[in-house]
Amino acid sequence: MMKIILDNIVFSLQKSGGISVVWYELLSRLFRDHFFISCIHYDNQNIFSTKLSYIEDKMINKGILRNPFVRYLNLRLPNEKEQFIFHSSYYRTSSNPLAINITTVHDFTYEYYNHGLSKWVHSLQKRRAIKRADYVICISEATKKDLLHFIPEFDEKKIKVIYNGVSDDYYKISALSLKKNELPFPIRSYALFVGARDGYKNFSLAVKAIASSQLNLVIVGAPLSNEEKSFLNEIMPLEKYIDNYRPGLVDHMKWSEDFNTEFLRNIRRSF
Repeated sequence: MMKIILDNIVFSLQKSGGISVVWYELLSRLFRDHFFISCIHYDNQNIFSTKLSYIEDKMINKGILRNPFVRYLNLRLPNEKEQFIFHSSYYRTSSNPLAINITTVHDFTYEYYNHGLSKWVHSLQKRRAIKRADYVICISEATKKDLLHFIPEFDEKKIKVIYNGVSDDYYKISALSLKKNELPFPIRSYALFVGARDGYKNFSLAVKAIASSQLNLVIVGAPLSNEEKSFLNEIMPLEKYIDNYRPGLVDHMKWSEDFNTEFLRNIRRSF
């Protein structure tokens, strides 16, 4: 079986985030199924990395990522003397001629929505990784289309669309069961906004849509900034939303089969 070397650099670039989740799910299954893999690993505080049970003799430990420019450098891996697969979590490749480089492309949000130096640096690194890759994984047909738009010279035959999997934490629920309602809103009366609220996430659009409906708003993620609080208070009454919600609501709730039809039909009428 050909050796696989996985680069965990993303765990050192963020404490949490979508790519960290994807990489964690990938590693956890490869560890579980005993694939012949090694991991390039840096000390980090990533909340998903700490959940993994690493095998010491399968780790290529790099210590602390002291130099921020290391994230942009290719890896030589001179000790590898036979052909191997190299897959980085975030746009790095191996310069070892025996490496089969795999690059996963998640989206092109930087190219579409960012500006200035951060966009230039990110796009340069991404473009370089793609052009040096033997194969590219795109997580959707839309991402593949964007890749060919921004890098039209890339060989489409090297692109494979593989959708992100679904964690075992998510499953279909057949009955409504609420052991403890920790929200000030009745069940079926609110929309849930989860994650970052950067411009391209359309948080402001979601708030405006909910404000004009009968729904309340529950916000999960980082605490609201003063600017966000001012915006919310201008759009909707204070009692219509709750922010920085963290208790284990998912542990207490089960969605019913009739929720999707009757409730969503009523919600559509309110918009």
